[in-house]
Amino acid sequence: MDLTLTEEQRILFDTVVRLGGDIAMLGAPERRQRLAELGVTALGLDPDEPMIAEGVLVAEALGRVRVPETYVHTHLGAARALAGQPRLAALATAVAEGKAIVAPAVHEPGRRYDLAPGLTRLDAGRLTGRKAGVMGGDVATHALVSARDGAGQTVLAVLPVATPGIARRPFTALDGRGGAELTFADVVVPDDGILATGASAEAMLDDLAARVDAGLAADSVGAMAALMDMTAEYLKTRRQFGRPIGAFQTLQHRFVDMKLAHELARSMAIAAARALEHLAGDDRARVLATARLQAAESGRRIGEEAIQMHGAMGMTAEYPAGAFLKRLMVNAASYGDADHHLDRLIALTAPGRNRSAAE
Repeated sequence: MDLTLTEEQRILFDTVVRLGGDIAMLGAPERRQRLAELGVTALGLDPDEPMIAEGVLVAEALGRVRVPETYVHTHLGAARALAGQPRLAALATAVAEGKAIVAPAVHEPGRRYDLAPGLTRLDAGRLTGRKAGVMGGDVATHALVSARDGAGQTVLAVLPVATPGIARRPFTALDGRGGAELTFADVVVPDDGILATGASAEAMLDDLAARVDAGLAADSVGAMAALMDMTAEYLKTRRQFGRPIGAFQTLQHRFVDMKLAHELARSMAIAAARALEHLAGDDRARVLATARLQAAESGRRIGEEAIQMHGAMGMTAEYPAGAFLKRLMVNAASYGDADHHLDRLIALTAPGRNRSAAE
């Protein structure tokens, strides 16, 4: 598997990093518009050009400069499900232009990371239930909702959040990114609002989660890189006992361990992006679970070490190290924490389980 970036991908990454710092300072509507001007909200909406790797690279760049956008959830996750759907072409165009945001409403209260809908029901064209942890739901114009129909099948529907019967309760996550809890009270769902049913809906839901997994791993790698950079600079400039603290061998060894943790997470994040394009079934799931697990473990180690090496300064709210650690913590809890992905990996490698989708 080729883990190197093309020249075009490198230019895309560098451009988003270079401009992302200014974009991060804008309000939500202005941020989304600037991202649209860069073209990143249009990536992957053409079914003939999925550009999965490019979308994941954008996620890494946004994590590196801490742009408070839920791009991974709303674009990599939900919006890409619109690709190739003729009746949703107008919505896909609005997303590409930064005029619409589709949030994935796929988790339910009390069901942790289980994506199979259980409490949200779609019977006779009417939707009832509740979705929790809808990242991007605070500013979304539309929601991609999973539900169970009267026959017990999984259904995916796309609805404007302004539809009568939908109530939104916004929240702000630990790192400043927004989300919402959505409640559906006898919401009328037109036939053209149904995206998929049955096995097709389950496959789309699995693909959505896979894209989010790869995106979160990449976003975390970007945040880790920022922590590495600021820690390296601090070790060079902070002086103690007449010399930079980076001259002390113990700190040098610990920084090398941080570098190793970052490289492990980065390699797995790239592998996860490639897996979205080239693998399927259990093979893809194993790579994604490993990438999420490595991102969680590396992120915790790098974040804690960075703050400890900064001393009291690292504990202040004003210094950015803590903000990057918060982003890593939110990423690590979204769509499955480390324990969840470890359990996934154990199940996927259990004796007797098919080793590939082709078997």
